[in-house]
Amino acid sequence: MVRTENQRTQEAHWSGTQTAGKENREDMRGGMKIMLPIIDMIKTGENITYLRRREGLRVRDLQEYFGFATPQAIYKWQHGAALPSIDNLAALAQLFHVHMEDVLVFQDEVETRKSA
Repeated sequence: MVRTENQRTQEAHWSGTQTAGKENREDMRGGMKIMLPIIDMIKTGENITYLRRREGLRVRDLQEYFGFATPQAIYKWQHGAALPSIDNLAALAQLFHVHMEDVLVFQDEVETRKSA
């Protein structure tokens, strides 16, 4: 049976540590090291604010769009204190006319390294 890279990755046993804004995970069998991207919550919040303003929307408009009783969740997103759920992220992307990954901002990403 031919396994995809994703299946091989899912089957691996991982141990993780957090270093300099990136999650370093090493296969317990010593086969590969991967630097995973980490979402920059502050810059993502700034990006949400930018995209909202670019569309000419107020925080109150987003509050009504999502049906929130208060605007606190939106302010938390904009200040980087919280991230929108995946459902809300998809809704923001649609509202802002961008792809979901264009709403998120990632910290510096490092290439995947595989040992020989």
